[in-house]
Parts: sequence; C-alpha cells; structure tokens
Amino acid sequence: MELESKEFTVYSIKKCGGCIALKKLLEEKKLIHTIIYCDDFINEDREGFREFMNKISNNNEENMKTFPIVFYDEKFIGSLKETILFIRKMLFTFDENTKF
Repeated sequence: MELESKEFTVYSIKKCGGCIALKKLLEEKKLIHTIIYCDDFINEDREGFREFMNKISNNNEENMKTFPIVFYDEKFIGSLKETILFIRKMLFTFDENTKF
C-alpha cells in the first residue's frame, strides 16, 4: 500500500536495534522511506550533527535523545515508539476512508 507520495526520512545508526526494527516495519508496510546512516557524521562532528538535527526538527532537540530519529513529509515524528504509533494511526485512517 502506498500512501500518497509522502515519505519517511529515518536518521539511523548501523547497529541500532530500534532502527533495524523500524526499517523492517516500513518495508513490510510498503511505506516510502529513506534511511540516512549517521555514524560517520556523528564520528566526524557530533556537535555539528546535533545542530543540524535541531535545525531541521524546529528545535525539538530535547525530543531526539535516541535513534532512530524520524520525520514524515519533513515533519518531526520522534523515535521508534512515536513512529509506530504514527504508522498505526496513519494506516487506520487510510483503511477507514477506503471505499469499497
């Protein structure tokens, strides 16, 4: 199922269990997504990475304490738990509005 042309952007690190689980969920639900691995960015310039994330999340830095860091259509969603809830709500709304 494809919901419009909006997509998830997931900032991830390679050995993150939550990141791996979210990627699997997005693939299973066939939701459009882009995974951006941040390991190298963090290793090279941790403070620069924090500033970048703070800027693109409209100063939600305090809500970005763990990976994955997820956006949907450029709107900050949260981490794994918040994204799972968002996907459930999104899919339920989609199914509820489907005409047969």
